[in-house]
Amino acid sequence: MDVQSMNVAARTETVALAASESIVFLGLRGDFAGDKELSLGSRLDAKKNLSIVGEPVRSFAIKDVRVWAVRTALSANKLERELRRDLKKTGYQVEVLSGTALSVLGKMQSAVLKRSLRDLERAEQKVWASHVNTRDGIIWVFHEPKFDSKDIQAQLRKSKVKTGFHHIELILEAQGELQADELAVQAKSALDLARASVNGSSLVLDIYLRDLAGMLALKRGKHNIVCPDVLAFLGNVPAGELDWTVTLDMTGFPFRD
Repeated sequence: MDVQSMNVAARTETVALAASESIVFLGLRGDFAGDKELSLGSRLDAKKNLSIVGEPVRSFAIKDVRVWAVRTALSANKLERELRRDLKKTGYQVEVLSGTALSVLGKMQSAVLKRSLRDLERAEQKVWASHVNTRDGIIWVFHEPKFDSKDIQAQLRKSKVKTGFHHIELILEAQGELQADELAVQAKSALDLARASVNGSSLVLDIYLRDLAGMLALKRGKHNIVCPDVLAFLGNVPAGELDWTVTLDMTGFPFRD
């Protein structure tokens, strides 16, 4: 299978903030016995309207569930409709999911975290799969859009796992009249932020990675950098017409080569 390269290293990246494609999280439910996961992945990757990013995330609790990240120019709804028609014939259910990242507070053994995530998936049918980066203490949970991400924390708390919603810093820069102070105020009401500030000529957005319907696929050479979608916000302000760059660190993102 020709898996697309995704340059998501555990380090800061600076890249042009421009994207014609997005990253969508696809949940698939069906028979993955034997080499069926590989064959289904190849089948998805062969489609002209999407490319697979990294490897799928497997459910800790349910053997017939996988979550793929795909790069596509289609809207999530249109992609889901097209795939449903095709995959239903072979017995697979597909649904576009949201992604939520959480930071583990304090030290926790890997086995305990995985057991807690397994319990979460069993207790909440709208949670399809989850992933844990034990080195950095970052959890990703893939769930149906109508599921409140706050309930993820509540369920994990029952397993004595304390978490906070994970957020990362985006440093946005552009040449021209930014009016960065005004942009910071506007961003607070338009984006899901822990904070917004100005550092010199840079707009700094500390953005939560929760209830993400998709992410941007930013290009850097032959690679792609995944980034929370702030283009919709910039598209509604005059400074959005400038050529922006973004600096970010997406450590813990599960879909990487």
